[in-house]
Amino acid sequence: MRFILILLSVLTVPVSLYAQTEKSYTKNFKFKYGIMGYYMVGMTYSFNQSIEKELQKSFGNTLSLSKTGYCTGGGGEILFRSGLIAGGKGGVSRFSFSYMDSAMVRTADRWGFVNLGVAIVNKNQFLLYPYLGLGWGSADITVKNESANTQNLHFDKNMPLKAGEARKYSSRTPIFELAFSANYLIAEEFGIMLGLDAGTYYMADISEWRQAGREVSGLRTNSLMNMYFKLRIGIGLFDKEFR
Repeated sequence: MRFILILLSVLTVPVSLYAQTEKSYTKNFKFKYGIMGYYMVGMTYSFNQSIEKELQKSFGNTLSLSKTGYCTGGGGEILFRSGLIAGGKGGVSRFSFSYMDSAMVRTADRWGFVNLGVAIVNKNQFLLYPYLGLGWGSADITVKNESANTQNLHFDKNMPLKAGEARKYSSRTPIFELAFSANYLIAEEFGIMLGLDAGTYYMADISEWRQAGREVSGLRTNSLMNMYFKLRIGIGLFDKEFR
């Protein structure tokens, strides 16, 4: 609930900027075409429980994986005269560490997308558009033995975890994204661009896991879905035309 309230409050920022800027123009213009590159950072929330249930088989029901985390990444986009917006981005979502008496566990997602969207608002330095993404991702689980004894993992029986040892398990899969982006250029044609992305991504199949190149067959997980919002900061270069 807190995550949703924060998201809604941040979404009001571009709307407020848009309303204020509208009052300052006597003649409207739009971006005809252009390019933008950006860095992004934000928060993410995981709806997945299959990983937690599987790890509880080895570490007990007291294990509770963090559902909130942070995400970072970067990307670039091209605005075409038709209003289509094409681009790509990549990054990582990391969730908080979960500590127990005998172990530490952390999950993360890595993702890369090719995106396609269409501008629904293109007016006076503002660009708002929904977009879809298709790409390749990886769900990661890092486990560290915090005890002085060797630990047996039910999903990796042939490789007990030595005292102090950390190990990462990964599952690579196609990934899909549905999102909305609101952006504001602090100039009329070239300058710093600020924005906000809100959306969700879905990993369709995380049933095949590997560790250091070898297959691990004991993790019975399925799909994964996360929600996020990310702040953007970057550079935009556009050609404009008056309406």
